[in-house]
Amino acid sequence: GELRAEIRRLQRRSDTTTFYVTHDQAEALALADRLVVMRDGRIEQDGPPEQVYQQPATRFVASFLGGMNILDMKGSQAVLPAPLRATLAEERIGWLGVRPEDLRVVARPGDTTGADLVLHGTVEGQELLGRERLVHFRTGGDQRARVRIHADQTVPADITVIANLADIHLFDSAGRRLPDTLPLSSGSR
Repeated sequence: GELRAEIRRLQRRSDTTTFYVTHDQAEALALADRLVVMRDGRIEQDGPPEQVYQQPATRFVASFLGGMNILDMKGSQAVLPAPLRATLAEERIGWLGVRPEDLRVVARPGDTTGADLVLHGTVEGQELLGRERLVHFRTGGDQRARVRIHADQTVPADITVIANLADIHLFDSAGRRLPDTLPLSSGSR
């Protein structure tokens, strides 16, 4: 962390263009004015770090930068509202993404009123990250996902998590991001 801050200070003080290559996503987000994500020698996406993080252009960028949960909609048993299910079918959406920090654990499986995405699963493990905990779970469709919670929060063996439509990212079957303006009658994204 101190080295990142010093590199950033030196770069700003020298007022020169600097290319910094790293596989560390936190480092890339912290240091970049412009971020380029590459895969197999090809550019997957480039732009301001906030934009790349908030609107990943591909499934690869989404999972690499911030570790987004990516669910294969063919095998997913995610509970979605009817308008979103209809849009998924019409648009031939292959993948749904949601970041671990955008999921919320509900106390009782029936406490999902108003949620746009509901996932039920079985906890497989937990990682203590200081004040937070990363809970790994397997969904009913035999897919794995993670939810980020406060470290003091108790987690049952069977878990239900929810998310809002604004936090859901949609990708086509080739892994390209679909527009945020898909026609959803339950509201706009």
